Amino acid sequence: MSDDDLAAGCSRQEFVGGKVAIGRVGDDVDVERLELWECPSVVRIEVLGVVREEDARGHGSDRTRRSGLRSAAMKIESLLPLGKLDPGLREPDTPLDIRDFARLSKVAEDVGLDAVLVEETKDDPFQMMALGATTTERIQLGTSVAMAFPRSPTATAMSAWSLAKLSEGRFMLGLGTQVRAHIQRRFGLNWHAPAPWMRDYIGAMRAVWRCWQDRTPLEFESEHYTLNLM
Repeated sequence: MSDDDLAAGCSRQEFVGGKVAIGRVGDDVDVERLELWECPSVVRIEVLGVVREEDARGHGSDRTRRSGLRSAAMKIESLLPLGKLDPGLREPDTPLDIRDFARLSKVAEDVGLDAVLVEETKDDPFQMMALGATTTERIQLGTSVAMAFPRSPTATAMSAWSLAKLSEGRFMLGLGTQVRAHIQRRFGLNWHAPAPWMRDYIGAMRAVWRCWQDRTPLEFESEHYTLNLM
């Protein structure tokens, strides 16, 4: 794809100065210039920056990093109703009627979107995903996000397993931790550090899926979960 081809129908933004993270997690780049091209289906980014490196003695040196040009396909996703890009409690101009979710999912597929996402605020996201799966054939369906800790990992694993079958592999499971106050005062659970808790939660779900898919005994033990009966 040439520059002329890329520029056709695209918008360009240029940023001077500041910091961005590129490459490996932890790279700290002082950016001299960043160009962002937004096109109907392609994103191209050019970064020119200076990376500060230090050896074990703390002696530093600067090196220039040019990322080059990268072109990649971009997926277009939306919450429902179409155009609701702001997850959370703020109401869209047209509130979502759960009874219309199946039809709107089909509309999203027909207009060419790659995925429909659902946040967990006022309705059960897994039930909404089931509604969307029954009227679509191509579009992906995902939770962005469903609350993990109020549900047992086995229950969430079963919901995701069923939706994967119903959608023929199009379901994407996105999980969130929720904050301490909601975990304790809304769901009545004890609070734990969320990162290790989520690690155990995901490990437990994978153990359940292995049990079902590979027909192996369920054996999982961690700080937060012990599963050994199916």
